[in-house]
Amino acid sequence: MKQMWILGDSILRGVVWSQETKRYMTSTSIGLEELAGKYDLAIDNRSRFGYTIDKGEAVMHKKLAGGEACDVALIEYGGNDSDFDWVAISNAPHAPHFPKTSLSTYESTYHHMIKELKAHGTKPLLCNLVPVCSSLYLDWISRDGLSRENILSWLGDEEHIFRYQAQYSRMAEDIAREEGCMLVNLRQAFLSHNHMESLFCPDGIHPNERGQKIISSVLGQALQNLHLATG
Repeated sequence: MKQMWILGDSILRGVVWSQETKRYMTSTSIGLEELAGKYDLAIDNRSRFGYTIDKGEAVMHKKLAGGEACDVALIEYGGNDSDFDWVAISNAPHAPHFPKTSLSTYESTYHHMIKELKAHGTKPLLCNLVPVCSSLYLDWISRDGLSRENILSWLGDEEHIFRYQAQYSRMAEDIAREEGCMLVNLRQAFLSHNHMESLFCPDGIHPNERGQKIISSVLGQALQNLHLATG
């Protein structure tokens, strides 16, 4: 049985928004247990809500330093890295503001993680980013008293959210190509859907159960390709 780590954020953790409880919860609609059984994998999912790539690197280092090993690592970071402090932007829309992780730091950290995993005999699989629904997300972050007007003033237009996050997704794709890693193309599966917003929770960033089933399908195809490639 092959060992697989999942290193990522809330997307691969399966986090969704519950309209009943008005809280985030974990759904099983991604179907990791089913995929594990189908491809004879022992999956250790270390994805966590809010994780940026530096936290993911720390998790990886701790596991490797403890003597743990895996055959495959599925990596998915960038959504939180490309996010901003919206409270600060709402309060001071004319001041400079920076993402949680700069694009250059994101790039260099990703390269370091991949090289270290390869040095330990692990095959990395890289995910690009599930898109953000800009309008939904802007409504979401300004729902509890933040100034939508101020945030939009700083952004220039609401689709800047989508475009900015897309830079991190393209960077993940570039890194996969440069490092010779398989790319798990989550983004294209969502962008090709005729009604993409219907695949998301009200926050515009977390796929709902329908969206998670799309992720499951893409992961299944990637694991099938990996199985065919490695025998």
